[in-house]
Parts: sequence; structure tokens; C-alpha cells
Amino acid sequence: MRIGERERIGLVGANGSGKTTMLRLIADLESPDEGVIQMKKNLRIGYLPQEIQPQEVGTVIDEVLGAMPQFFTLYQQRRDLALAIAAGGGTDLELQRKAYVDAAYEDVGGDTHRARAEEILGGLGFSPDGMDRPLSTLSGGWHMRVRLARLLLSEPELLLLDEPTNHLDLPSMLWFEQYLRGFSGSYVIIAHDREFLNRTVDRVVEVDRGQLGQHSGNYDFYKLRKAEELDHQAKNYRTQQGKLKELEDFIARNRVRKDRAKQVQSRIKMLDRIVRLEAPRTGREIGFKFPRPERSGAHPLRFSQVTKKYGDLTVLENLSVTLPRGEKVAIIGVNGMGKSTTLKVAAGILAIEGGEVELGHNTTVGYFAQHQLEALDPEKTILEEIFSVSRDETLSQLRSLLGAFLFSGEDVEKKITVLSGGEKSRVALAKLLLRPANLLIMDEPTNHLDIASREMLEDALQQYDGTLLFASHDRRFIDAVATRVLELGPQGVEEYPGNYSYYVWKRGQAVVEASAQQAPRGSAMPPADRTPRDDRRDRKRREADMRQVLFKEVRPLQDEAAALEAQIEECEGTIAALEQELGDPEIYLSAPEKAREKAGQVAQLRRVLEDLMDGWEVAALAAEEAEEEVRARFVFEGDENA
Repeated sequence: MRIGERERIGLVGANGSGKTTMLRLIADLESPDEGVIQMKKNLRIGYLPQEIQPQEVGTVIDEVLGAMPQFFTLYQQRRDLALAIAAGGGTDLELQRKAYVDAAYEDVGGDTHRARAEEILGGLGFSPDGMDRPLSTLSGGWHMRVRLARLLLSEPELLLLDEPTNHLDLPSMLWFEQYLRGFSGSYVIIAHDREFLNRTVDRVVEVDRGQLGQHSGNYDFYKLRKAEELDHQAKNYRTQQGKLKELEDFIARNRVRKDRAKQVQSRIKMLDRIVRLEAPRTGREIGFKFPRPERSGAHPLRFSQVTKKYGDLTVLENLSVTLPRGEKVAIIGVNGMGKSTTLKVAAGILAIEGGEVELGHNTTVGYFAQHQLEALDPEKTILEEIFSVSRDETLSQLRSLLGAFLFSGEDVEKKITVLSGGEKSRVALAKLLLRPANLLIMDEPTNHLDIASREMLEDALQQYDGTLLFASHDRRFIDAVATRVLELGPQGVEEYPGNYSYYVWKRGQAVVEASAQQAPRGSAMPPADRTPRDDRRDRKRREADMRQVLFKEVRPLQDEAAALEAQIEECEGTIAALEQELGDPEIYLSAPEKAREKAGQVAQLRRVLEDLMDGWEVAALAAEEAEEEVRARFVFEGDENA
């Protein structure tokens, strides 16, 4: 593997495949047993590990500025001298010393470095007041942001980032993406956030069982090429296996025939010369579905004027939200707005100071904590932790369940305390499967899961029949799962029916409308000879244009989905009629051949139904995406006020 100038590399692979080890080797924190790592002389490397030892001494801004030792020494001396002079009037020696330090301070950049540090901290979510907070008052996630800010301020030539997005909220992640696009050096990023990778890398390196696969392009392009490669490998393997079998069969049939001895020897030599292809390598992936829970009431969860405080700090104030049965609701917002608090209140873990939290009729709750040590006993083994919530499952059933989450053999005897973040998440998911709940509350369920596991969780939650309330900063995960978005902000809660893409579109539309309302006060004021009637006429024209484009580009996709839906209904009706006939015991006594024929028809129709359903899902999704794209095009383009 080679890292060149201004390379943007995403490092992907299953948990435990060796991605972190690769970064540590490049950062010279570990030594290779074989081979050589070469780098240019005096290369400045910045490394952000997955886990850090938090610093407890000093303030946020001081810790970040410490990335520039020469500047920081002068910064501290200048500050200390200013305080001493202010307190005692200042001796001649102190004043002379202050003048010397001030000059040296300006020579190394002066206040521009502090301004840059404040800009980075602000982008990562720190308020102006929070930059002078003592480090000892921060949680682990905020310590990680401080470490990242320190790293960015140092401006290394090569950035090595191990899961940098795990502790960033959505606004901070968007800022970080923008920063990386303007970064002048190279970077290698380990991340399981597919949207983040799509926006920040132009080359993907896959680590798979000791081997590297390298692909140009972003993550989605890598996935496409990877699927094509696997398909090509599988076809070549099947073709070669067929040829080998043909040769071996010929040899076996004709080995004893003297008249075919020459041909047999020729075939044997051909077999010897063939370079055998390996079967395509596929990794182990978790596989599960949430069991169908009992049906809850129409509204499994209701918040009425809920208020939650931590001491003098009010986190939730008069929050009112109702969750209809079957909704999958994502809570988003900057850190500190109360997302985790809302989920813990809903799960009954936190008491409230005001209002009411009401669970609906026949509602059962399953809770997935953001920090798994809150929900798992670190001293128990994996098997003991699962056994603690089992009822009548046998040991064999529990081991089978853990096997679906990649815990097999002696792995189940590992203690929770030694597990990685991804392994703890898999244990917590396995516990949820044992006790079917019709209201799932999940706080950052994708944290520490690799990409394959995230995609499996997406599929399972899409098929889940209950109600879901969750928080996540994985945009693609929210997009795939959510049917409604709740945004927590300083003014309360805003609701958006739809997924994350709809939320972004709706927020963008609000910005456009706000800009249009403010236009008369700024440079975007429309020409003086324009009238409200002209604006209405233009809007009607654009709406007519949009309807025409919708009819041309979207209607065919909608018609295709509707046709498939009609075929699905017809197929389901035929299956229901056949199953009703097969439900009569008389048919098996009087006409067993007819019963077998009808059972075969049902099996064949079910396969047809699965294909129709797959086709309908693809067509319906394509129609929805096309409609969103067209509507967004006409909202943001051609609007002079915007």
C-alpha cells in the first residue's frame, strides 16, 4: 500500500480485521514482524485513536493550544505577566519582560493561533463559554473532541483517524467533512459511517483476512465494484469447476481403456497445468430478525409537558410528543439538547420533574443504551449476560443465538469487560432478541458496529413490526429506517414526517423561504419593476414546469410500481384461495394428487410473490427518490428571491 500527496483514503473491513493495527503501524506505535514501512524524512503524523486517556488538568483551550509548544509557552508567559502587572502595577523588569514576550508572541503568529483554535472548537460543537471549561468537567465524548481539535490545529502532513465520527453530532460532522475537504495534507480514515466516507474519501482500502483490496472512488463506488468482482470471481470459479469435473469424469470413464490411453494422459497433463481458483471469499456477518411482538395500543408512548432537570440545568422543558403504533421515529439535534435524556425518560430509567410519561395499552419496552456498560454487567461472561434475561430457552438455543452474532465456541466465555465496543453492541442486540418488545428505544445503536452489521440492523429494523424511537448520527441509517424525524432544539421540538432526506429538504426549503422574506432588506432585492403578481406568475410557471417533469420522469416509475402492486394483490388472492382449498381435510382423502398439485402451485406462487415484492420495492423506492430529486430541483433552482 502507498499513501501519496493529498490522498483521501478510507480504510474499511470487519471488526477485528486489523484496521486499527494498520494505523498504529503507520504511526510507529507498533512494529511489523516482517516487511518495511518507509516514509519521507521528518513526516509530521497526527494520530487519533478510538479510545483516549482523558486529560484532567487545564482548560479546553489550553489543551488545544498545547499542540503548538513554542506558541503555547509564549501564550502562557504573556498571560501570566499580564496578570502579575495588573495585580501589582508592574516592575520595570516585568514591563521589559512583557515587551520582549509580546514581540516574540507576534513573531510566531500571535492571536491568529488562538482564533484558529476557537474556530476549530466551535466547529466541533464547543460554545464560546465552553472553551474555557476545565477538562475535568467533560465527558468522554467531549474529551475526544478536544483531542481531535488539538490534532487539527497542529496541521500534520498525514492524518490517521480511527473512528473520528463516533462522538460527533450531525452539525459537528458536517463541519468536519467540510474541514477535510479543504485539508492540505493526506489522511487515512477508519469509519463505519457510509455517508461520511462517501463525502470525504476518493480511495477505499479494504482489509480482509490479512489481505488488502484497493479501489478508486468513494464508498458506494467501492461497494459496486466489490459486488462486480465477487460476481466475476464466482462465475470464473463455477466455470473452472465445471471444466475440472468434465476432465476428471473423462479420465475416470476411460482410464482402463487402452484405445483412450493417449487422450487420458493428455487430460491428466491438462489437469496438472490448470491453476486452481479459490472459491470467492465471503466474511462472516451477523444475521438476525426481531421477533414479531404482541400488538400494542394505538399510541405506545405519550409525553405530556415533560420537564427534566439535572440540578439547575433544565434539559427538557414542557416536551409533548406522541408516538403512533408502527412509527419509526428518529431524534436528532446537537449534543446537549437532550436526545439521550429523552430516550432514558421514555425507557423509565430517569425520573422527571414535571409532566407525564404514559405507556399505551399492552406496551412492552426494550432499551438499547448508548454506553453498553450501562446495560451490561462487566463481570459476567457473554453467556451469563444472555442467560440473565432468558426464560425457558435451552443452553443450545442460547449458543445458537450468540452464534448468529458471531460469538461461537469459547468466545461465549469472554467477560463483558474485555469486549470491544462492537462486541458489546452485538451482545446488547442479542439480549433484545430474547425478549420481544413492541416499543424499542435505541440510543446510538450503530456506534462501534462495522458496516455489514449496520446494514443488517437496518434490514431488521425495517422489517420490525413494533414502534421504534431512536437517536443516531448515522445519516444513512436514519434515512433507511426513520418514518418521522424529531429535531430537539433550543425552541423545543420540531416534527418532520419522513426520513432524513426529507428533513434535509424541508430545512433547505425553510432557508430558501426565509431568504426570500429577507430579500427586500439586502442585495437580493428583486428589481423595482417587479410586482407580487409577477412573482405569483413565475411561481405558477415553475409549478407547471415541475408537474410536467414529474409526469415525464416520475409517472412511468409510479405506473410500474402500481402495476407490480396489482400483480401482488392478484397473486396473494390466488394463494389465499388455494390455501383455503388445502385447508379442507377432505381433499387429501378424495384427491391426494390434486392436493399435491395445489400445494406445488402455492409454493411456486410464493416464489413469484417474493420476486414481485422485490421488484415493487425497487420501483417504489426509485419513484420516491426521483420525485424528491425533481421537487428539490424546482425548489432550489430558478427562484430569484433565493
